[in-house]
Amino acid sequence: MSTYGLTLSGVTLPGEQDPLGICAVEPPAFAADGRVEVPTWRIDLPSSPEAAQAILAQTTRLLQQREDNLDVIRRELDSFSLEGDGVSFSVATGVPARFAAQKDALRSTLGVYSVEEEMASYGLKDLFKKKEARPETLSQDDEDYNQWTSFVQQVEQMVTHYARVETAIAGYNLIGLTRVGWTGNFHTTWKSSAPSAFRKIHLQSVNVALASRIALMHVVAVVVGGAAGLATKATALPPGGQVLLLPSAWRFVRDVLKVLQEV
Repeated sequence: MSTYGLTLSGVTLPGEQDPLGICAVEPPAFAADGRVEVPTWRIDLPSSPEAAQAILAQTTRLLQQREDNLDVIRRELDSFSLEGDGVSFSVATGVPARFAAQKDALRSTLGVYSVEEEMASYGLKDLFKKKEARPETLSQDDEDYNQWTSFVQQVEQMVTHYARVETAIAGYNLIGLTRVGWTGNFHTTWKSSAPSAFRKIHLQSVNVALASRIALMHVVAVVVGGAAGLATKATALPPGGQVLLLPSAWRFVRDVLKVLQEV
């Protein structure tokens, strides 16, 4: 194995990419009996215990950084204003300050749901009708909606079904396999020929994999909470209308995460 790091398989994430940029993603495979592979985190590591520890430490730092990024995005959504903030670029980083482009796109979407004269005759059921039955400005972006619903379904599968965590060491192949039930119960099997020093490394791998799963759950929470907060600013939305803003909130979170990862 020439590439070391964390791989997530058995799920279908949008674009076959981890929105947090932590895991390589492999689509589900089907067993001979037709069953779909369960969510599996596999960590490939070098044979040197010191080098393996360094990779796990680096991945842990990256996960913490992504959690910090999600907190930044949550605060940006909480403070979002339809009027704008009047700042366009950060000289220090060269990145649009406070994510101006992403906010402008979100502002445009919310503007549609904030013009009461256009919305007065539309109840929530009307807004869910087929796109051809709505005003053009109320058309949802199907791709973003489908991405969001698929992402939520996959995260739900990660949480409600048991997960596998595998640690593979160069020269030994799979040295530890842990099954984690949805209640948090663990069952670990070991390769008998693997050095005992690698057992500790596998347990650290399990912690990293579960932290990755928690971070994906955090993405869902930020999107849902963001849509609920945005709904209070889209004054023409009917009760329950925050569900219409989920694709926009998802797009904002996804795009800002990408900007922060590039930085």
